[in-house]
Amino acid sequence: MDESQKPKSSWWQTLPGVLTAAAATATAIAGLLGVLHQAGLFGGGSERKNVSLVGSWVGSPGCTLVIYKDDGKNVEGSCDMASYRHKIAGTYDDLTKISITITRTDPSGCATNTIGYIKIINRDSAEFGQKGWDGCGVTTGPVTQILSRS
Repeated sequence: MDESQKPKSSWWQTLPGVLTAAAATATAIAGLLGVLHQAGLFGGGSERKNVSLVGSWVGSPGCTLVIYKDDGKNVEGSCDMASYRHKIAGTYDDLTKISITITRTDPSGCATNTIGYIKIINRDSAEFGQKGWDGCGVTTGPVTQILSRS
């Protein structure tokens, strides 16, 4: 039998073909594991980014927001003006968004609540939003503002 009549092997039966197939399979498995890890199926994705909101944040005239607790699950802070106190408490919805309740207490001790959110933009910027006030003789519209770490 001469060379032209030898049966040809398929590509996967040759050593280079087997090595190529093994490398492609290993790459695909590694990529799939990386995606599953990022999705949180192997402990990744659910960990909070290394951003703590603890500190002072400016954005509202006359009221610096001071976050004194951020444990990655719950956030607490306050923003006190000349005669009004604002207490903020909230819970992380995901890695970058916190649902909050804001309690406003006026000089007479009358307290009213509204809901809002804090969305982390980066370690030094956050978006703050709240529904308007409606209680203790005060009615306002919603507010959204960008806060900067001071």
